[in-house]
Amino acid sequence: MRRFVVTVVAVSAACVLVLSSGCSSPTPTAPDAGSAAVAPATPANAAAPGPSAVLSSPPITEPRPFPQVTVATAPARVLDALESKRAIFLVYYDPSQSVTADQKKVVAALSKKFKGLIEFIAYDLPKTDVAGTDAQKKTAAQIAELAQRLDTGYMPAIVIVTRDNIITWQSTGYYDFGPLEREILRATR
Repeated sequence: MRRFVVTVVAVSAACVLVLSSGCSSPTPTAPDAGSAAVAPATPANAAAPGPSAVLSSPPITEPRPFPQVTVATAPARVLDALESKRAIFLVYYDPSQSVTADQKKVVAALSKKFKGLIEFIAYDLPKTDVAGTDAQKKTAAQIAELAQRLDTGYMPAIVIVTRDNIITWQSTGYYDFGPLEREILRATR
């Protein structure tokens, strides 16, 4: 799954680079001693560094039921929240991505503000190549299986679920406090 996520991110980044570079040919400069020099092409809309430069896809906001899960296909904490009819803010991170730290700050602020209204559950993308105990391997398999059932894309991936087990928001990529706050309020009405 990690290779798939890395591949999707790499392909997406390449597409953005191609699209942002434009389709115009390089602008020639004045000839220099019998040879023509070419000025380097610069992207028309170069993004500033930071979270705003991170790839994000439009969120899925069409309500739909949470997929059927069991102890084999979801971690106990998610199952407990679903069975107890608690709203869930589920987030998957890839610790190797630089945007993870920025998204964790936003989620921590949301968690502090909405503690008790919605259950915040966060998982790091499981490492399948690291040896561990049987319990760790089982948990990693559950986390990965749930991510596949939710059809998460690249990280961070956020899924907001109502008390009635309806997904009202699913996104990939970095999102600021404001849109996520609105979706928490919408999901917990």
